[in-house]
Amino acid sequence: MSSINVTTLISNLESRNRKEADQATADLVSMGAGAVEPLASALQQPRARTRAAAALVSIGAPAIDPLVQLLRREPCGSAVWNAADKALGGIVQAPTRKQILDTRNEIYVYWIGAVVAGLIFLGIGLGAGLGWMASLIAGLIVAYLVWAVVVTGWRLDGWLESLLAVFTAPFEFAGTVSKYKGMLTTREQLKQKYQLPA
Repeated sequence: MSSINVTTLISNLESRNRKEADQATADLVSMGAGAVEPLASALQQPRARTRAAAALVSIGAPAIDPLVQLLRREPCGSAVWNAADKALGGIVQAPTRKQILDTRNEIYVYWIGAVVAGLIFLGIGLGAGLGWMASLIAGLIVAYLVWAVVVTGWRLDGWLESLLAVFTAPFEFAGTVSKYKGMLTTREQLKQKYQLPA
Protein backbone atom coordinates (compact mmCIF):
# COMPACT_ATOMS: atom_id res chain seq x y z
CA MET A 1 0.00 0.00 0.00
CA SER A 2 1.46 3.37 -0.98
CA SER A 3 2.43 6.12 1.44
CA ILE A 4 -0.33 8.26 -0.07
CA ASN A 5 -2.90 5.66 0.95
CA VAL A 6 -1.42 5.42 4.43
CA THR A 7 -1.63 9.19 4.81
CA THR A 8 -5.26 9.09 3.68
CA LEU A 9 -6.10 6.32 6.12
CA ILE A 10 -4.47 8.17 8.99
CA SER A 11 -6.46 11.26 8.04
CA ASN A 12 -9.65 9.18 7.95
CA LEU A 13 -9.11 8.19 11.58
CA GLU A 14 -10.30 11.70 12.40
CA SER A 15 -13.42 11.38 10.25
CA ARG A 16 -16.75 12.16 11.86
CA ASN A 17 -18.16 9.37 9.73
CA ARG A 18 -17.85 6.38 12.07
CA LYS A 19 -18.02 3.83 9.28
CA GLU A 20 -15.20 5.55 7.40
CA ALA A 21 -13.09 5.86 10.55
CA ASP A 22 -13.72 2.20 11.46
CA GLN A 23 -12.71 1.09 7.98
CA ALA A 24 -9.54 3.17 8.11
CA THR A 25 -8.65 1.60 11.47
CA ALA A 26 -9.22 -1.90 10.10
CA ASP A 27 -7.16 -1.19 6.98
CA LEU A 28 -4.26 0.16 9.03
CA VAL A 29 -4.34 -2.85 11.33
CA SER A 30 -4.26 -5.16 8.30
CA MET A 31 -1.06 -3.44 7.18
CA GLY A 32 0.67 -4.61 10.35
CA ALA A 33 4.18 -3.34 11.04
CA GLY A 34 4.08 -1.00 8.05
CA ALA A 35 1.43 1.14 9.74
CA VAL A 36 3.08 1.35 13.15
CA GLU A 37 5.13 4.53 12.65
CA PRO A 38 2.24 6.52 11.06
CA LEU A 39 -0.09 5.33 13.83
CA ALA A 40 2.43 6.30 16.52
CA SER A 41 2.64 9.76 14.95
CA ALA A 42 -1.18 9.90 14.86
CA LEU A 43 -1.19 9.76 18.67
CA GLN A 44 -0.23 13.43 18.45
CA GLN A 45 -3.60 14.21 16.88
CA PRO A 46 -6.40 14.53 19.48
CA ARG A 47 -9.23 13.32 17.24
CA ALA A 48 -7.25 10.36 15.89
CA ARG A 49 -5.59 9.41 19.18
CA THR A 50 -8.10 6.87 20.49
CA ARG A 51 -8.40 4.93 17.23
CA ALA A 52 -4.65 5.06 16.59
CA ALA A 53 -3.96 3.63 20.04
CA ALA A 54 -6.53 0.86 19.52
CA ALA A 55 -4.97 0.01 16.14
CA LEU A 56 -1.50 -0.20 17.69
CA VAL A 57 -2.81 -2.60 20.34
CA SER A 58 -4.33 -4.76 17.61
CA ILE A 59 -1.06 -4.81 15.66
CA GLY A 60 0.73 -5.94 18.80
CA ALA A 61 4.46 -6.67 19.19
CA PRO A 62 5.72 -4.61 16.22
CA ALA A 63 4.28 -1.50 17.90
CA ILE A 64 6.18 -1.93 21.17
CA ASP A 65 9.48 -0.25 20.25
CA PRO A 66 7.92 2.86 18.67
CA LEU A 67 5.63 3.23 21.69
CA VAL A 68 8.55 2.90 24.09
CA GLN A 69 10.44 5.58 22.17
CA LEU A 70 7.39 7.82 22.33
CA LEU A 71 7.11 7.32 26.09
CA ARG A 72 10.75 8.28 26.54
CA ARG A 73 10.35 11.37 24.36
CA GLU A 74 7.01 12.80 25.54
CA PRO A 75 6.43 14.51 28.90
CA CYS A 76 5.14 11.99 31.43
CA GLY A 77 1.41 12.41 32.00
CA SER A 78 0.72 14.33 28.80
CA ALA A 79 -2.18 13.27 26.57
CA VAL A 80 0.20 11.69 24.03
CA TRP A 81 2.21 9.96 26.78
CA ASN A 82 -0.96 8.55 28.34
CA ALA A 83 -2.23 7.28 24.98
CA ALA A 84 1.09 5.56 24.26
CA ASP A 85 1.16 4.16 27.78
CA LYS A 86 -2.35 2.75 27.41
CA ALA A 87 -1.48 1.19 24.06
CA LEU A 88 1.71 -0.38 25.40
CA GLY A 89 -0.15 -1.66 28.44
CA GLY A 90 -2.77 -3.20 26.17
CA ILE A 91 -0.10 -5.03 24.18
CA VAL A 92 1.88 -6.41 27.12
CA GLN A 93 -1.15 -6.73 29.43
CA ALA A 94 0.17 -4.27 31.99
CA PRO A 95 -1.78 -1.64 33.97
CA THR A 96 -1.53 1.95 32.82
CA ARG A 97 -0.29 4.74 35.04
CA LYS A 98 -3.82 6.18 35.13
CA GLN A 99 -5.33 2.88 36.29
CA ILE A 100 -2.81 2.70 39.12
CA LEU A 101 -3.49 6.29 40.19
CA ASP A 102 -7.27 5.70 40.07
CA THR A 103 -6.94 2.61 42.26
CA ARG A 104 -4.71 4.45 44.71
CA ASN A 105 -7.19 7.33 44.88
CA GLU A 106 -9.99 4.83 45.50
CA ILE A 107 -8.10 3.53 48.54
CA TYR A 108 -7.55 7.10 49.79
CA VAL A 109 -11.27 7.83 49.49
CA TYR A 110 -12.06 4.89 51.77
CA TRP A 111 -9.85 6.21 54.55
CA ILE A 112 -10.62 9.90 54.15
CA GLY A 113 -14.39 9.21 54.24
CA ALA A 114 -14.05 7.14 57.40
CA VAL A 115 -11.85 9.66 59.20
CA VAL A 116 -14.10 12.62 58.33
CA ALA A 117 -17.25 10.75 59.41
CA GLY A 118 -15.60 9.68 62.66
CA LEU A 119 -14.40 13.18 63.50
CA ILE A 120 -17.81 14.68 62.77
CA PHE A 121 -19.57 12.19 65.01
CA LEU A 122 -16.93 12.65 67.71
CA GLY A 123 -17.66 16.37 67.66
CA ILE A 124 -21.40 15.76 67.82
CA GLY A 125 -20.93 13.40 70.76
CA LEU A 126 -18.80 15.88 72.67
CA GLY A 127 -21.27 18.64 71.92
CA ALA A 128 -24.07 16.50 73.30
CA GLY A 129 -22.13 15.97 76.51
CA LEU A 130 -21.42 12.25 76.04
CA GLY A 131 -17.82 12.55 77.21
CA TRP A 132 -14.59 11.69 75.44
CA MET A 133 -14.74 7.91 75.75
CA ALA A 134 -18.38 7.50 74.70
CA SER A 135 -17.93 10.00 71.87
CA LEU A 136 -14.75 8.25 70.69
CA ILE A 137 -16.41 4.83 70.65
CA ALA A 138 -19.45 6.20 68.84
CA GLY A 139 -17.19 8.01 66.37
CA LEU A 140 -15.24 4.83 65.64
CA ILE A 141 -18.44 2.85 65.07
CA VAL A 142 -19.84 5.46 62.69
CA ALA A 143 -16.48 5.75 60.91
CA TYR A 144 -16.38 1.99 60.36
CA LEU A 145 -19.99 1.90 59.09
CA VAL A 146 -19.32 4.75 56.64
CA TRP A 147 -16.08 3.09 55.55
CA ALA A 148 -17.91 -0.23 55.03
CA VAL A 149 -20.57 1.44 52.89
CA VAL A 150 -17.98 3.21 50.74
CA VAL A 151 -15.86 0.08 50.28
CA THR A 152 -18.84 -2.00 49.20
CA GLY A 153 -19.98 0.55 46.62
CA TRP A 154 -22.93 2.13 48.40
CA ARG A 155 -25.06 -0.99 47.91
CA LEU A 156 -27.76 -0.16 50.45
CA ASP A 157 -30.81 -1.72 48.79
CA GLY A 158 -32.12 -3.19 52.05
CA TRP A 159 -31.26 -4.14 55.60
CA LEU A 160 -29.59 -7.38 54.56
CA GLU A 161 -27.23 -5.66 52.14
CA SER A 162 -26.44 -3.06 54.80
CA LEU A 163 -25.63 -5.76 57.32
CA LEU A 164 -23.51 -7.75 54.89
CA ALA A 165 -21.58 -4.60 53.97
CA VAL A 166 -20.34 -4.31 57.55
CA PHE A 167 -18.82 -7.78 57.42
CA THR A 168 -17.60 -7.91 53.81
CA ALA A 169 -15.97 -4.47 53.70
CA PRO A 170 -12.59 -5.59 55.13
CA PHE A 171 -12.36 -8.36 52.53
CA GLU A 172 -13.26 -6.07 49.64
CA PHE A 173 -10.81 -3.46 50.86
CA ALA A 174 -8.07 -6.08 51.22
CA GLY A 175 -8.81 -7.19 47.65
CA THR A 176 -8.46 -3.63 46.37
CA VAL A 177 -5.16 -3.16 48.22
CA SER A 178 -3.87 -6.50 46.89
CA LYS A 179 -4.87 -5.47 43.37
CA TYR A 180 -3.07 -2.15 43.81
CA LYS A 181 0.13 -3.86 44.99
CA GLY A 182 -0.04 -6.26 42.05
CA MET A 183 -0.44 -3.37 39.63
CA LEU A 184 2.57 -1.61 41.14
CA THR A 185 4.67 -4.76 40.78
CA THR A 186 3.64 -5.26 37.16
CA ARG A 187 4.23 -1.60 36.42
CA GLU A 188 7.69 -1.74 37.95
CA GLN A 189 8.52 -4.78 35.81
CA LEU A 190 7.32 -2.88 32.72
CA LYS A 191 9.46 0.14 33.64
CA GLN A 192 12.55 -1.99 34.15
CA LYS A 193 12.04 -4.02 31.00
CA TYR A 194 11.63 -1.00 28.72
CA GLN A 195 13.50 1.56 30.86
CA LEU A 196 10.48 3.81 31.04
CA PRO A 197 10.11 6.99 33.11
CA ALA A 198 7.44 7.26 35.82
